[in-house]
Amino acid sequence: MIRERIASKPGRADKTILIWLPQNPMYRALIRIVFTRSFHSGNARSVIMSSMRGFVLRSVHLTMLSLLLGQEFVPAISAEPLQGGIEHSERLPQVDRNLLPGSVFQSQEKEKEKPTGEWVRIPSWLAGSWQADKETAVLRKDMKTGRESGNTPYFFQAKIRFSYGTQKDTGGGIWHYVSTPYTSATDLPEFTEYHRVLSKRFREVSDDKVTIATRVIVARVGRQSRLVEQAFQQESITTYSPLSDGFIKLSASTETFDVQGSPLLLAKNEAKIKRVANFEPTDKAEGNDLKQMFREHLAKIGYGHLAPPM
Repeated sequence: MIRERIASKPGRADKTILIWLPQNPMYRALIRIVFTRSFHSGNARSVIMSSMRGFVLRSVHLTMLSLLLGQEFVPAISAEPLQGGIEHSERLPQVDRNLLPGSVFQSQEKEKEKPTGEWVRIPSWLAGSWQADKETAVLRKDMKTGRESGNTPYFFQAKIRFSYGTQKDTGGGIWHYVSTPYTSATDLPEFTEYHRVLSKRFREVSDDKVTIATRVIVARVGRQSRLVEQAFQQESITTYSPLSDGFIKLSASTETFDVQGSPLLLAKNEAKIKRVANFEPTDKAEGNDLKQMFREHLAKIGYGHLAPPM
């Protein structure tokens, strides 16, 4: 059985095709294929109905329903690659006035923007805690002149520490919770460096690759004066891919922009990252009951039967 759904948004049209595979004694499967097309004018529905010309594949989702166990299995990964790959922004918005050099820095507690959270199912090879002590610089490019450094590739010392994976469903799927915006601080001898993470989005998730796009504002603040001495913005596109067991490859492209949003420098690095701890669920953090939030999320998306017990 095949069904078709049509949806439109400003500047975009989506056509979804639902295919129910023939039922067998063990399970039946639903394949959901989404095509999308961007347009500048005209009626979206008439554009969709006319033909498939101009549409590109956006995503393919597979859901299997066990008829013996009455249990729905979430597919290993549901990937949504972007059209034409993931690229850096040409410009970024200007930073807030309180982050401009010479301004009195305001801490996160004084900011009114409410964080928003997202649950993302990740492949098991990415789950756990990771670290590395060096990276390889593969590209340095001055975005004002277009000139590239002739010294790459070269190694440099770096302190990389991060973890992925927050909760596990009863089907074995591991989910990561990310909430933005948030601010982290590093105390240095002459100033405190604040990283205001405005957004962190999983742009592509598949069996062999995870790509995350992050936008950050960096402010270096005098420890005594509390004045912003230097500020800039960074947009990072980081891709992880599995290597041998216990290791992953990191490929990061980071573009630095000034406070007005103009590009300054493009840096591309690579590193081999080692797992230093296996995944363990995190039930509570920063006053949040993550386990309960996860249970509520699964119920909201129709997978409440996969919620871990309290």
